[in-house]
Amino acid sequence: MTFSFEVLLEKIGFSRMGRVGFSNSANKRFKTPIIAFPLINTILESKEQYFQDLGEESLIIISEPSLISSELIWSNNNLNSCLFYYPGTTKVFIDIFKENFNLFESKNILAIIPFNNPTTAMNRTFALKEIRNQLKIIQNFLNEYPHMKFGITIRLFEFEDLFDEYIELITFNKNIVLLNFSDIFDDLVQYRSIVKVLLSLKSRFDRNLAIMASGKFLPKHYPFLIYLGIDIINDSYSMLKGADYFYDTTEHLVPFNKIRYLPCSCKMCNKLKYLMDQKNTLDKAIFIGLHNLHKADEVIKKIRQYLLMEDFRTYVEKCCLNDLNLVSALKIIDKEYYSDFRNETPITQDVRKVKVLGPCSYERPDFVKFRENVLNYFEPEPYTRLIVLLPCSAKKPYSESKSHRHFLKVLKKYSKFHFIQEIILTSPLGAIPRQLERIYPANCYDISVTGYWDEEELQIASRMLVNLIKKYNTTIPVICHLDGQYLEIISRVQALVNNPIIFTHTTGGTTSREALLSLENTVTSVFKELSDNDDIFKNISLISDYWTRSLVKIIDYQFGTGTGKKVCKNGIKTRINRANTQLELIDDITREKIGTLNHKTGQLLLTLKGAERLMPDVPNALVFNGNKVTGTTLFRPGIIEFADNIAPEINIIVLNNSKDKIIGVGTSLVSVNYLINSKNGRVAKIYEKAR
Repeated sequence: MTFSFEVLLEKIGFSRMGRVGFSNSANKRFKTPIIAFPLINTILESKEQYFQDLGEESLIIISEPSLISSELIWSNNNLNSCLFYYPGTTKVFIDIFKENFNLFESKNILAIIPFNNPTTAMNRTFALKEIRNQLKIIQNFLNEYPHMKFGITIRLFEFEDLFDEYIELITFNKNIVLLNFSDIFDDLVQYRSIVKVLLSLKSRFDRNLAIMASGKFLPKHYPFLIYLGIDIINDSYSMLKGADYFYDTTEHLVPFNKIRYLPCSCKMCNKLKYLMDQKNTLDKAIFIGLHNLHKADEVIKKIRQYLLMEDFRTYVEKCCLNDLNLVSALKIIDKEYYSDFRNETPITQDVRKVKVLGPCSYERPDFVKFRENVLNYFEPEPYTRLIVLLPCSAKKPYSESKSHRHFLKVLKKYSKFHFIQEIILTSPLGAIPRQLERIYPANCYDISVTGYWDEEELQIASRMLVNLIKKYNTTIPVICHLDGQYLEIISRVQALVNNPIIFTHTTGGTTSREALLSLENTVTSVFKELSDNDDIFKNISLISDYWTRSLVKIIDYQFGTGTGKKVCKNGIKTRINRANTQLELIDDITREKIGTLNHKTGQLLLTLKGAERLMPDVPNALVFNGNKVTGTTLFRPGIIEFADNIAPEINIIVLNNSKDKIIGVGTSLVSVNYLINSKNGRVAKIYEKAR
C-alpha cells in the first residue's frame, strides 16, 4: 500500500487544498480538505446504497476490525480506499494489525495508531508519563514495519506544551504520513492551546504531512479547523450524536423530538418525515446519523467552493458567529499571531466581493498586509503640491462611482491635476492613495455603511492617514472634502501632523452642488498661492499620465519601493485585451510588452522583459538548480534559494543557479514556510520561461 499527501494550493490563513493518494491509480486520489465518513457494520448492512451514492470523493474511516476484510467494502469501487482508526488501546490495535497484516499490506488501508487511555482525570506529570510510554510502544511498532506507512494519534490531555514530546518520533520516522489530533478540539474554550499546537506543527514539520482532526466538533466548526490547516476531518462525532437522536441543522444540534419542521430535503430526511411522531428506533437513529453525515458533506463541499472561487475568510467569520469561542479565537489569531499568518496569506484573491462583517474582519491578515504594504512601499511623487482627502464609495474602484466622478470632474479641470495626491478614507482599510484603488482588497471589499464608525475603525484610519501624510513635506496643504464621522478622523490627525489642513463646506453632503463648488474654490485658492513661487509647475514634462502614475505605484506595492521606476523607466502605453479583463503594458520606446495587469486582482504579472529590468537585485526571487525551466510547474527539489517574503499567489521571478539570468516568471502556490520545511511538492506555476 502506498499513501501520499501533496499540497496543491495554500490559501488564506493556514487553509490549503491538497491531494491524498492511496496508490498510483487516479481513482484512489482524494482532493482535500475532505471528510472521513465513519463506516460501521450496522449501516453497511442496512444502508449500503447510501454509501454507494457518496461518490468517488468520499474518504471512508472504519473502526471495526471485521470490516477490514469485508467484501462489501472491497467489492465497491467507491469504497476501496480507507483509513483504519481503532477506538481501543494501542496494544489491541497492534494485535489487530498483525492478524490482518496481509490485508493492510495489499489493500488501500492506512492504519492510524490510536492513543486511548481509560484514565481521563490526570495531572501533567501523569500525562507526560503516559505520552512517553505511548511513544515507546509506537517506536517499537514502527521499527517492526519500517516499509509500511502509518498515521499516529496525538493526545495532549489539555497540556499543549506536551506536543514537544512527539517531535522526535515524527521527525525520525519518515513512514509517519498522517497526524491525527484526537483531543485538542474537544474543548474550544482552549482555543489558545489549539493555535499554539498547530503553529508549532506548521513551523517544524514538512508541509506535505497530512493533518487530521478527530473529536467532539460539528460541521459548523469545520471552516475554522480548515482555516488552521486541517486536511482531513473525522466526522464520527456527527454520526455518534445521531445515535443519540440529535439532528444537525448546521448551526445547531437539536434533539429530534423537538423538530417540527425538517429544514433539510436529503434522502434521509425524506424518510425521517414519516418517523417524526414515532418512538425512537434503530432506523430513526441511523437515518438521523446519515442526515448528519449529509450535512457534513454539504459543508465540506461549500468550503472547497469558497477556497476556489469565493472569499473563504468571510465564510470562516460567518460560521464562527455560531460559536463565541471561535469569534474570540479568530480575534486572538489576527492580533497575536499575525506574524505567523502573514506570509501564509495570499496578497490577492480573484473574487468579486470581500464582505466586511464587523470587528472580526478589521485585522484579517490580507487587510493588515495591504495596510503594511501601502505604508512601507508607497512613496510620494516628487511633484506633489496638494493633498485632497475624499470619502470612500460603495462602488469599487472608487473612481467609477458616481460620487468620485463628481470629485474627479472638479479636480481634472486643473492643468495642475497631476500635482494633486488624492487619498480616500475608508473602513477598515484605512487610507488609500488613488493610485492603489484598483488592487485587492481595495478594489472589491464591501462594508455596511451607516455613517457611524466604531473606535477601532477610527483608530485604523487615523493612524494610517497620519503615517501617509508624514511622508510628505510639511508645507503641502491638505484639503479635507469630508463630512460626518470622517471629520472625527481629521480631528485626531490634526494634532499629529504639521501640514496646513483646509476644510471645504460640505453641509449638504460632499456631492452637493455647494460642496463641489467649495472644493473647486478651495483648490483654486491653493494653486493660486503656490503658482507664483514654485518652479515645478513650469516643468509639465515631469508629469506622467494616469496609468503610468498608477502602475509605478502598483509595482512598488508588489515588489518594493523604486521597482516601479525601473520597470516603467521609458514610460508606457497600455492596451486592453478583447475580454476587457487585462491591461497590457507596452514600453513607450522599445515597444516590448513588460507586463499584464489583471483587472480583477489589480496585480501586475511581469513578463521576462519586464522582470529583467529589476536586475541585479531581483525581488520575490526563486533560485533554480539549473539554467532552464521545463514545463509549467516548478517543484520544491529544484529550488536551492528563495526570498524570505514568498507568499501564495504573488508574482515570482526565477533565477538560474548562478543568479545572473532570469529564466522564468510565474505565480507562487505556497509560502516561504513551505519552502523552508518541505522537500517536495509544487511551488509555483510558470507562465513564461526563457527559451
